[in-house]
Amino acid sequence: GPEGAAALAAALPQHRALQELGLEGNSLGDEGIAALSEALPRSPGLLRLRLGSCGIGDEGASHLATALKEQRTGLRELHLGSNLLTDVGVSELALALEEHKTLRVLWLQGNSFTDSGALALVAAMSRMSRDDVLCNACGVKSDRFNETALGDLARPARTVKVLARQGVTLKQLLKFFTEQTAVGKISAALASTETVVNTVIKPETKPFRKSYSGCYVADQPQAFVIHAWGGLFKDLVRAVASHATGLTTPKLDPDHEMYGRYSAALRKSYFIDALAVDQNTRYSHGDARCLTDKFDLVMSLMQHRGGCALLAVDKDYLPLTRLWCLNEVHHALRKEMSLLLSFGQQSPFPRKLLGWGKRQWGFVDSSQVSRVEDRSMLLLELTERRGGPAALESEVPEALEQLIRERYEEEKAAMTLAERDELEVMEWKQDTGEEEGAKRIQFWFRRWIAFHEVAARRAEQQASHERVAVVRIQATWRGLLGRQEAARHQAEVPRRAAAALRLQC
Repeated sequence: GPEGAAALAAALPQHRALQELGLEGNSLGDEGIAALSEALPRSPGLLRLRLGSCGIGDEGASHLATALKEQRTGLRELHLGSNLLTDVGVSELALALEEHKTLRVLWLQGNSFTDSGALALVAAMSRMSRDDVLCNACGVKSDRFNETALGDLARPARTVKVLARQGVTLKQLLKFFTEQTAVGKISAALASTETVVNTVIKPETKPFRKSYSGCYVADQPQAFVIHAWGGLFKDLVRAVASHATGLTTPKLDPDHEMYGRYSAALRKSYFIDALAVDQNTRYSHGDARCLTDKFDLVMSLMQHRGGCALLAVDKDYLPLTRLWCLNEVHHALRKEMSLLLSFGQQSPFPRKLLGWGKRQWGFVDSSQVSRVEDRSMLLLELTERRGGPAALESEVPEALEQLIRERYEEEKAAMTLAERDELEVMEWKQDTGEEEGAKRIQFWFRRWIAFHEVAARRAEQQASHERVAVVRIQATWRGLLGRQEAARHQAEVPRRAAAALRLQC
């Protein structure tokens, strides 16, 4: 019992040659484990510690985690199967596993933790640089991982690490879009992201058995892009380009002279699931090799590396009606991950100003998914880990409205005083319940954007003409100077010849 564990702990540091200690089946409890944990840092020769079926709870796990974090133990195997560990204790052990330098085997089968604990272990191992860890969690209650994956949670962790490296640079994305549009495989005005995946990405990547991103070399992605597959692919590309350059209307040709001033933007890397996932290979949810059920883990890993989440909004605001997108936004909010918003087309209106009448968004029941099994998985995750659909419905719409309103106000601040006054009059009319006012706002604002885009293009053309004129003037001036210099040289020749003749005489 605890008394025996305390006596053993007192004697343990004196036996430095001891490499393995097996205490399975003893009722040590948390009190006994606390005493044993204090002795572990003073027993650097101990390599394997077996504590299965010892009645260890979360308090005991906390003591073991503290001992492991001190980095003075050479422990390589820790067996804690058939104990009383819950998600709390396993989460602490996961952090200790991540920090410990020599621990290679963690045996946790037959405990009482659930998906939250299993995900904490996978997240911790995905952040580790080494891949030689074995973590057995068979027999625990999990809807997220099947029994094979639970047999070694390091396998899904490796999947997360590989997936989180599948970035595509802005230059690669723009080149893909312009080339495929030029040959007619992509219709810029009609093709959705789903259409591009089915008609272009799948056929072109099938021979390589890789994702599109996997066929190229790019830096680790800096932003996780949240987007709707039903939205225009052009809007997705423009939203990414807008975020990379900081411009409202960036060019979509990577060879455009604009990118001479924004060359750093072309090197920015993004995680876009349509390009990062092998679209020709499918595994069922729960499989260690499945990619589509690990996006939340990819987001967490990218957050650990300092990345952000980027919501790419198309002209129809489709992400606000898709359960996948709302779920990813909710995950980012709950994890306090930096969440940014970028528009594929300038429509920065809060919900009240969308001009879409009574359209509802942000509600789980009315949100859409492409596959029925996706809805089941997402609802289960919402219910078990993030407060259920009610939590999403109360948190996500409010946060998105704030992001949209901030962007709207940025555009509004760039207007002249007269333009702003006219817009505010129409806003007031819309707020009083006039539906026609909302439609006028939408039409007028987009007309304002189009006008300024034309003005910007004309200014750019004028600047280009002026640069050409300056070059011509410089060329003419250099030619004139050259001719004057040649005339002076010819006039000097007779004078120099006469002077030389006089000297000879």
